[in-house]
Parts: sequence; C-alpha cells; structure tokens
Amino acid sequence: MESLPPKYKTFRIVLSRGAKVCKSKEIAAVDQRAQPKSGDATLNLTSTLERSASGFGFDEKIYKLSLLRINNRAPLHREKKIGSAYINLADYACSENGREDSKIAVSIQDSSTPAWLSISVCMSTSKRQNIDFSDNSSEASGF
Repeated sequence: MESLPPKYKTFRIVLSRGAKVCKSKEIAAVDQRAQPKSGDATLNLTSTLERSASGFGFDEKIYKLSLLRINNRAPLHREKKIGSAYINLADYACSENGREDSKIAVSIQDSSTPAWLSISVCMSTSKRQNIDFSDNSSEASGF
C-alpha cells in the first residue's frame, strides 16, 4: 500500500459485495506505506462468475474494496472508512495462470491524491456435478 494518508498509522482492507464481507487484519503503516505481513491482508471469498451471452469472457461481478483507518484509542467508532474503489472480478478471470496482479487507486476522503493498493486476484474453477449453486457461491477467488 502506497500514498496512504499521513495522519493515520493503522489500516484495514475490506472487500464486499452485498452481504458478503471479508476484512483483513490490522496493517501498520510507516511513512505513508504499508507492507502487510504474509497473510495479514489476504481476503478469501467464494463467488460465481457466469459466462457472458457472447460466450467470450464473463459477466461483470463488481466488488467494493474499502480502506479503513483504525484508531485504537477511540472507545466508539474505532474503524472509519476513508476511501474505496470498485473492482470487476470478470476483468481478472481470464488470466493464463489463474492469478492476476494489479494496482488499484483508492479515492481518499478529503484528499486529492489516491492511495494505491497492490492486489493479486487468484481464481480457480469449481467442479460442478449436479450441485445447487443457487446461493451464488461456486468459484473461488482470493485477494
């Protein structure tokens, strides 16, 4: 994570779509940069991607990626959203090795400079055999 707001020292990343929500562990920042420890910023969600009507690619599947600041001294409202961005999982679905690395600009409230999050989207197909996926959970994707 780069270009983080200088007045905050601890952050959390949240990935959400409707009722599906995944949060990272707390991530400490130094000099407006943060390099999470292995696994601290890993977010795992299960999602279904449907083939587009044209047969090429997938229909869009939009997720919200939010950046929260954490104030450990606050008794209430310890976490506060300071920025967000939207990503379409379908954009990452056709990578050759099932993994796509990207940088996402997150618009920060009260700032003209975005924060940058480096993400890796990993996807794999599920083996469907007469299983009811009506709850929209089949193909795994992880950040």
